[in-house]
Amino acid sequence: MTAMLLVGSAQAETTFTVAYKPPEGCPDRGAFIHGIQSRSRIAKPVGAAEQPDIVFSVDIKQSGPGKSKVTGKLVITQGITSSDRTVTGVSCVEVTTALALIAALSIDPDAANVDIPEPLPLPPDWSGPPILGSQPALRSGAAPTILPAWAPPVSWRPAMIPPPTELDTIAPPLPADAFRPGPAGPSKMDIGFGAQFVLDVGPAPTPLVGIAGQVELRELGEIPWSMRAELSYALTAESTVVDAEETGLVGDYRMLRGRFIGCVPAWRPVDWLRLWPCATFGGGGQWAVFRVPEALKYTSVGPWVESGLAARVDLTPLPWLAVELQAGPSFAIVRATFKAGDDLIVYEPLPVTFGLATGVTAAF
Repeated sequence: MTAMLLVGSAQAETTFTVAYKPPEGCPDRGAFIHGIQSRSRIAKPVGAAEQPDIVFSVDIKQSGPGKSKVTGKLVITQGITSSDRTVTGVSCVEVTTALALIAALSIDPDAANVDIPEPLPLPPDWSGPPILGSQPALRSGAAPTILPAWAPPVSWRPAMIPPPTELDTIAPPLPADAFRPGPAGPSKMDIGFGAQFVLDVGPAPTPLVGIAGQVELRELGEIPWSMRAELSYALTAESTVVDAEETGLVGDYRMLRGRFIGCVPAWRPVDWLRLWPCATFGGGGQWAVFRVPEALKYTSVGPWVESGLAARVDLTPLPWLAVELQAGPSFAIVRATFKAGDDLIVYEPLPVTFGLATGVTAAF
């Protein structure tokens, strides 16, 4: 049985030789052979009178300023078959180590990526007769004092160390910086710029449509809030016929308005959805131009001041981008009365209007 095992072990081994002339400052041929043999149990350097199974030819070249670039080429020859591998690195040690690993893997696909440590010696057989020198020598004198694992290093201990019984009752010292406050977290306040499409119903006989630009300052911490300044310009989509039978008046309405929009803590059921209850206050001006078939034209201008409520929905597909939808009523505090001439009242805005807006905001 022993003879069969020895024959199987010999057949499993693969002999190799290395043709390698290292440049100055690079690991020598013996180190390269050790790098192969230490990674595989079956790799064995060829003997003096043996024919190798595999021949490794190594060529190392250094280039670049200060020889900072190292290129290594490994040619693997087995019988009449030959192949090569090239590795580039910043040091000879790095390149030769990689080439030694490639060489070991070409011999043994199960070769280790790191050196295989030597096996530990077997413990003595306690069942057999004692062997002289196998038993540890008995230590004489007082037993050593065993300190707790948390005891400080020798350089930190006072001149007199209390007995072990007292050490067991002393709490371990805390580090000096145990309660040092950590660095402050990043601020969650940001500034956003947005654009919206707006629709207002009530300031004119027909809905006003327009655009709005916004600047927003918001805090998304534990108590989120938002404050916006908005400037909008809206007009009637088409001319409005006031009285086609008697006067034939046709009117166009416009409104320029600035508003402040403040929103209180938001409800965020999911990460990409946020709901804001808001209050608004703003003002501006309204004007209308009335025309009659005889080419007469009347212009009527008046102030507009309002306060209102709104609900805003933010969809956030990206952390810095929000797609918004806002809607709510506004209550006119000061409103104009549109007249054609001095006597004919054409239109008086409603005391309660409704607004709708949708757009995007980018925060930084």
